[in-house]
Amino acid sequence: MTACTTPVLDGIVVTTRSEKLFRMRREILQLILVSHPLDCPMCDEGGECRLQDLVYEHGIEELNIRPFV
Repeated sequence: MTACTTPVLDGIVVTTRSEKLFRMRREILQLILVSHPLDCPMCDEGGECRLQDLVYEHGIEELNIRPFV
């Protein structure tokens, strides 16, 4: 169920933290990293990068997904 298209109703329960969601977010981050390396010079130069923060929070140290060639 998508939050952006689901109307709010009395008694609705929204889960934002679960092991399943953590794994899904981790997989999506890995897909993003296929085209955005962890050692991005622009992110390092700026000193702050939300993507790098999320990768760290999700414990991603190397990609299990390889880019298509």
